[in-house]
Amino acid sequence: MSINTLAHVFTPHGNIVYTANDFRQTVRIAVAGTIALSISTFYDVQYGVFFVVYPLMLMSLVPMFNLHVARQFIFSAAVNCVEMVLIVGYLSQWPVIMTLVVFALYVMRFRFMSQGPLFLLGSMGVVCQSTMLNFMSYPTSNWHTLMFSNMEACVMAVALSALLHYLIPDVEPRKPPPRIEKDAARIRHESLLSGTVATIIFVVFQICDLSDSLSALMAGILILFPMHYRGAVISSIWRVVGVVLACLYILVVQLIIYDFSNHMILMMPLIGLGWPSAPAST
Repeated sequence: MSINTLAHVFTPHGNIVYTANDFRQTVRIAVAGTIALSISTFYDVQYGVFFVVYPLMLMSLVPMFNLHVARQFIFSAAVNCVEMVLIVGYLSQWPVIMTLVVFALYVMRFRFMSQGPLFLLGSMGVVCQSTMLNFMSYPTSNWHTLMFSNMEACVMAVALSALLHYLIPDVEPRKPPPRIEKDAARIRHESLLSGTVATIIFVVFQICDLSDSLSALMAGILILFPMHYRGAVISSIWRVVGVVLACLYILVVQLIIYDFSNHMILMMPLIGLGWPSAPAST
């Protein structure tokens, strides 16, 4: 299975076409990422990861913008803030109960993703829940700053998505993706499998001191989005490839600008050129 999966990943697929709409989406992602990183860097926000990841995530997962998308994204962030305060604030002294509640929330959100219509609500919830639980587990974290940063980044992501879809619209109307029919057993299997792995990741990050390993946490969560073994393997391989390419690119950028890396006007355009690979390397 592993050999076949690797062969599938690195074999060219003739049926994949990079359309004009895909190019527009790539440009929107690059511009949004550059603006978000510039804002978080300029204001030196404490939780800049929210400001950078949320716009990339929103415009990578959903190639369009409407009120339904905005409502799901903002509602998920708001609900997560309330949930995390209750879970960490009241259940942290009972680790087993806290872990069971976290598992239940993961299963519920992956179920939303598996069913389809509320995919963005579930995926945003999974990422937000994982990140906030990790931050809030450290006594040095300021919960108020964390909550406000989360909501501000969410609103900024929605605003950037709306603005860039207006300024850089698709060339032609997008057709809705074909709906995947899933029976109850498959939905239950995907929800439990993904929820279990996400909970294991949560437990590992609670037991070990991994405060500087946020990228590992994000990678571990994002590769679960396909919600099945083959998809997770393919996603993880492409993520490794993306990380390697991104690291090499940043090294080249550092060599080019050298002592002027603290000048945003020089740094941001070069970083912006590398944003199109961000969905694979986040």
